[in-house]
Amino acid sequence: MFLLVFISMQICSFAPVHKYYFSLTEIKANNASKTISVSSKLFIDDLESALLKTNNIKFDLSKSTDNKVVQDAVFNYINNHFQIYLDGKIIQLNFVGFETENEVVWIYLESNFKNKEFKVTKIINSILYDFSNDQTNLVQFNWNNKNYTEKLTYPNKELIINQ
Repeated sequence: MFLLVFISMQICSFAPVHKYYFSLTEIKANNASKTISVSSKLFIDDLESALLKTNNIKFDLSKSTDNKVVQDAVFNYINNHFQIYLDGKIIQLNFVGFETENEVVWIYLESNFKNKEFKVTKIINSILYDFSNDQTNLVQFNWNNKNYTEKLTYPNKELIINQ
């Protein structure tokens, strides 16, 4: 009986592992307010593993959304793996914060821009590429009521949109 209970506990103790490595990044430009908002949705365990690999520190994102050290680690990681260029000039993305929802984490960034019209937008998204070669990053971009969607798979990290 003891052996049966022990084996059952061992089997149940393994957390289910998702078999897909996927992120979703939504970028919305608002010409009236001249702002760009970015929302990225990732699996918590993947981001925690990437942060561990990058910082040699184990973070529990579900319990530390208000922790400044954790916020800085998340922002630094995202900032190193995600950039937006408007007509060849990188825009400075500001970290708004992050929140967890079940098995995912939402990360929020924003920026201001001066010009209303741009000819070329370049988006670099290599989020979690250093964690898994199976990573797929879906990018949705909304500008002037036009929607662009692109699937980036490792090692492809660049999206260029000619408006």
